[in-house]
Parts: sequence; structure tokens; C-alpha cells
Amino acid sequence: MSILEKNKLKGKGFYNSVILFFLLGSTLSIFSQKVYVEKDGIVMMEAENTTSPLGKWGVSTHFNNYSGTGYIEYLGGEVTGVGAAESPLIYRFKILQAGDYALQVRGRSRLLKGEERDWANDAWFRVEGDYTVGVNGPKDISWMQNNTKLFVGRGGNGKWGWGTNYDKKHVQPKAIFKFKAGEIYTLIMSGRSKRFNVDRILFFKTTIENHVARANVTESESINDDEITEKYTYLAIKDFANINAGEVHYYKDKVRKALAIKASVVVDRDKFAKAETIFTGKDGAYNITLNTLAEFDGECTYHVFVNKYLVGTYQNSAVNKDNDYKKEQVIFKNIKINQGDAIAVSSNTHTNGLIPEGNGTAWARGRWESLLITTFKNN
Repeated sequence: MSILEKNKLKGKGFYNSVILFFLLGSTLSIFSQKVYVEKDGIVMMEAENTTSPLGKWGVSTHFNNYSGTGYIEYLGGEVTGVGAAESPLIYRFKILQAGDYALQVRGRSRLLKGEERDWANDAWFRVEGDYTVGVNGPKDISWMQNNTKLFVGRGGNGKWGWGTNYDKKHVQPKAIFKFKAGEIYTLIMSGRSKRFNVDRILFFKTTIENHVARANVTESESINDDEITEKYTYLAIKDFANINAGEVHYYKDKVRKALAIKASVVVDRDKFAKAETIFTGKDGAYNITLNTLAEFDGECTYHVFVNKYLVGTYQNSAVNKDNDYKKEQVIFKNIKINQGDAIAVSSNTHTNGLIPEGNGTAWARGRWESLLITTFKNN
């Protein structure tokens, strides 16, 4: 009898402890998916809380030191990880702050005597949505769009560990995504190696230290995807037909995909430019999300108007040079908008007096990227 055959018999008792969950999970019907909402640059999802049918995954509490109500173990496939992706589990999440996000998975193997320590330590992962590869991510986006192995070291029967890297033929880049603000993404985790255990799944901004993000054991808040009813995105340089509706004019900063004001024109300084468009969506109450770019030489002010009525004001935060053009976001809630209403965004140039330039100081240019108009049933 082979080692694998012997281990299948030795593991029989353990499988009895998860088989009830396995059977129940395989018969679930899911009518909607929860959507986790990023907060302060972190999305934390408990693996056992997927609303997908579990298929060949089972819920367990066999090992200690898990978060939430337990964790999941893959009961299909081979312990060596040979085979196609099976039993996909869906985790959806909404990003509020654009930027580079690392995917990290807390997991471990459950090895039987005689098995190699690099077995039972991985699963297939892919992400659907509008994103690009982040800094230090894979060489091309196909790694992220297709099922790619992500592994948790040589966990053995020791402590829980963290999976941070993909693996294709021993090429192992980090899983880093450049997400957009206001977008909803779908992570799909499928079974690969038998007896691989997953406790929780993290996406967090790469500006956050690993130990800080990993210390988060409280699951992110969520909404149901059937609560999302309407969504309209207006890009500053594309969807605002009139960019000369203010005291001064905008120009299109194509490098940063933003509207901006020429602060080098002295007589235009500290004055407001305005861009206008027409709302083409349905009548309703909406959340309006404005996406701006912070600048280290000044803190510009932004106004949002509906039919010339001011509905929101925001001032960029002060940033240092390393965070120049950092993406910022503000949400104005429960704004009544009807089809055909005029939507406008205005901003000014501003100097904080800290950055010498010529005979004076440098000025920020009031840059902003887009306006997202979204409504929820529970708005």
C-alpha cells in the first residue's frame, strides 16, 4: 500500500468531523452575494463566510488560533496539487480608496505522516474586475485574471502562515493589484491541493505594513449585491463636455487622466475652474463620489453642484512629496438627481507656501479624476 493510500485511511476520522458541513455546503442555493467594503485601505474576509456553495470544501475548527467561526479545508483533489480548479468560492469586495493592494491569504496544510512539507499548501486564485497590475506585481495581468497558484510556504502541521506570492514554474511574483475607487471586484478561490486550509483573505494597500494588516481579525462590513441598483461613472477628461464653465479654464492632464488648472498663469491663481456634464441616468437619490489628486504644494478645494446648487465641498489633505498625486476620495450621500440635471465640479489652485518656486512658492492645480454616482436600496 502506498503512503498516500495509508494516509487516506489514517485521515478518515478527521473527515468525519467536517463531512456534515461538506454535505450541507454542496446543496446551498445562493441568490445574492455579499459585497465587503474596504475601509482605511483594508478588506478582510473570513474564508468560511463565503455565500457560494462549498462544493468540495468543508468547514472545520480542528486547528486552534483561527479567526471568525472557523476555517475551510479543501477535501477534493490530490495532496500534491495535481489537477484542475474545482469548487470555486466567490468573495466580492468594493474599493473606496484607489491604489495598489496586496492579496494575502492566511492558511496552512494538514499533512499526514510521511507526506512532503510542501504539499497541501495552495489553491487557485483569480480576480475579476477593472484593474491593472500593481507595482511589484506579476509581469502581466494574465496571472491575475486566470487561475494561478498562490501558496503558503512549507506550512506542514505547524503554525498558520501567510500566502503572498503566486507560483508558475518557480517564478513567484507578489499578488499586487492596482484597484480603482468605487469599483466592485470578485475574488474566486478554487480548490487545488487536498487538505489545504484557509482561515481568512486580505486585500490591503501596499502602504500599510504587513503586520498591521494581518493583525486585523475583524471582518470587513458588507452589503448585499442586490442592494446596488444604479451606477454611473463620469471621467473628468472624457465625460465633461464643458470644461470652461468657471472663472478660469481647465486643461486636460492626460498623463494623470485628470482635469487641472494652469497655476503658472498668475492672474488665474486661487480662482475656480468648473466642468459640467448632463446626468443621463434614472431619477433617484444617489451617493456622489468625487475622486481627486492630492498635491504636496497646496491643498485645493472642490465643489460639486447639481443644477447650480452646491451639494458638497471638500479640501484635499496635506501630503508630503512622496505622496504627491495621492488619490483621495469624498462621498456626498443622498443627493437627489433627475435625468437631464446638470452636474458640475469646480476646483481652485492653492499654495501652502512651503515649496519655493521662482520668486514665490509652488501652487497645486486642483486636479481631479472622476465622479461616481451610485445608489443603493438602503441609501
